[in-house]
Amino acid sequence: MKRSLGERLRTERVSQGLALSDLALRIGISRAYLYQIEVGRVKRPSAEVLAALALHYGIAHDELAMAAGAVKQGRNLSTASVDNSESTE
Repeated sequence: MKRSLGERLRTERVSQGLALSDLALRIGISRAYLYQIEVGRVKRPSAEVLAALALHYGIAHDELAMAAGAVKQGRNLSTASVDNSESTE
């Protein structure tokens, strides 16, 4: 069975030997908010929080976004591009 976002984050934090307050301080959120994410009360943290967590843990941002349900499986955010070309029609 697939782990929830909160379970995955808690496992990573504990494996690094970090307290909630230490990690929260490092990524710039409150301890209470991090706790709410880990226990599943906050299911979809902001993109900024997900990015900070992904960077801290060395996890691909799209993996965390998929775990949070913010993106559907199979869509790769890191390779997505926006077509900014101007039409000459």
